[in-house]
Amino acid sequence: LAAPLGASAVLVFGMPESPLSQPASVIASHLLATSVGLAFDHLLPGGGWIAMAMAVAVVMVLLAGLRLTHPPAGADPLVVMMAHPGWSFLVMPVLVGTVILVVVAVLVHRLPPRATYPLPVHPPEG
Repeated sequence: LAAPLGASAVLVFGMPESPLSQPASVIASHLLATSVGLAFDHLLPGGGWIAMAMAVAVVMVLLAGLRLTHPPAGADPLVVMMAHPGWSFLVMPVLVGTVILVVVAVLVHRLPPRATYPLPVHPPEG
């Protein structure tokens, strides 16, 4: 999962005020995308590129529907379906890696030059 987390780091450190970089999007999207990849890998073993494409499409729809879009997570099902890890992969490296990434980003963005990270959460108007 190094490549998707590396891409997440680019967003979190390079564009901290983007909605795509916020902690909920980073952590939840990687967990959800990896879960979808694991489910497809276990339900459609040997599904090949068609199953991989379907898994990425499902992830895109779910993340958009939940308003948790984080583009690097789109690669998670591909990584999972090529490596065939067990469900513990959700905890290590996905959960642990994303939480560490967000915590380090919060600390780094407190140093000069400061950045607002994470952005304040505003309740929906209406």
